[in-house]
Amino acid sequence: MEYLKLGVDGLRTRYSTEIINAEFLVIPAFTPDNVPSAERFFFYNPTSEVPNQLQEKPESTYANTEWALRVYRQVFDFDLSLYAYRGFWRTPSVRLDNPVFPATVTQFYPVLTVHGLSAQRNIGGGVLSMETGYYYSRDDKQGDDPFIANSQWRYLAGYQYQLWEDFTVGAQYYAESMDNYWQYRDTLPGDAPSKTNSGK
Repeated sequence: MEYLKLGVDGLRTRYSTEIINAEFLVIPAFTPDNVPSAERFFFYNPTSEVPNQLQEKPESTYANTEWALRVYRQVFDFDLSLYAYRGFWRTPSVRLDNPVFPATVTQFYPVLTVHGLSAQRNIGGGVLSMETGYYYSRDDKQGDDPFIANSQWRYLAGYQYQLWEDFTVGAQYYAESMDNYWQYRDTLPGDAPSKTNSGK
């Protein structure tokens, strides 16, 4: 993961009281994910034959500053956290100069807002954790652009238990539910593989 999710430079502040705690993070310069190259992994790319391949990263401006907020406290033996993030998808989408006969493909990073909730507590001698988050894709609100990720819910549940010193076992369940799934299917290029979905 350290090769895919690169570190970013930012400023973090923390506020603590007996009632509630908070952390606020500001990221002035955008850093994309380090997507593996096609030389090592196979990725479906319907625009790979287009001759001109460009990349467009968000400029380091006040309007493009990313920020994240975490508010947390203990509630009924649960360590409860609320999250908010405003920034960009860190994997690129593409824009075509001509949808029928493109000569130029531009990789860009759509804007993104995330709201989430996580909870942890000790149960049965182990640690139970649950997380959910809503990824609001602000550049594809209707879900009809096949090159930009739709808004989606993400869920993660896990449990870990220490059997003995330096030996811990765990299990996790992860799921995603895409908004506007049928709009996504209707606008997908004919030769593109389709994602499955259990959401709306």
